[in-house]
Amino acid sequence: MGFRSAADRADWNDMDPLSKVAARLRRAGQRGAREAATRTLDRARELVPTAEGELKASGRVEIRPDGAAVIFDAPHAAVVHQSPDLYHDDGQWQYLSGAVDDQDFLTAIAAAWRA
Repeated sequence: MGFRSAADRADWNDMDPLSKVAARLRRAGQRGAREAATRTLDRARELVPTAEGELKASGRVEIRPDGAAVIFDAPHAAVVHQSPDLYHDDGQWQYLSGAVDDQDFLTAIAAAWRA
């Protein structure tokens, strides 16, 4: 476990054991969420249709206080994701949902806990 400063270490040493477990679990959850979101983005980029590449390039992971989000913000992202009738030479509709379905989020959090 890394500390950013001596004050962080002192705060950690002053915590009761249950608070330490809660803090460690919170950090593991944040690391696990970031890792799972990154893997989800990588998989979604494999699945996304790439007519011109704008949609694939618009994907990113956004870290939030309560976890992480995978965002595709090209103007046509929602239409491509939600329209099964659109023809795609490559990729698929629901590219993000498919990528989420492929992930094991609990394993990512558990791995972060062990790290």
